[in-house]
Amino acid sequence: MHSPLKNIRFIGKVDNVVPLIAICDILIFAGCTPHFPRPVYEAWALKKPIVAFDMDGISDNIENDIDGVIVNENTCYGLSNAIPSVNSRMGKNGYKKAMERFDMNKNIEKIIKIYGEI
Repeated sequence: MHSPLKNIRFIGKVDNVVPLIAICDILIFAGCTPHFPRPVYEAWALKKPIVAFDMDGISDNIENDIDGVIVNENTCYGLSNAIPSVNSRMGKNGYKKAMERFDMNKNIEKIIKIYGEI
């Protein structure tokens, strides 16, 4: 029998997560403190689906069952039970959202408008 523990590695502090996200199938965001959603968007930029706890900053950006899975039970069991419901379509949907929200031309227009109003 294959043990899933063989697929889990603790590697300590990492400054550049992009290569690690690139080799993963899913980003499991196990933070419990409200957080800026940068890891979510980094994963979506690489078309990876997300599993994350329901918390401010993270779950406001994820559409449950559309571009990731929001876990209400803040335990390792909650996270692990959510994994089977993840599919590659979620990563593709997240990619579309990330590209739309971080489109350089749209954001330049928004910044110009803000400066114009000041």
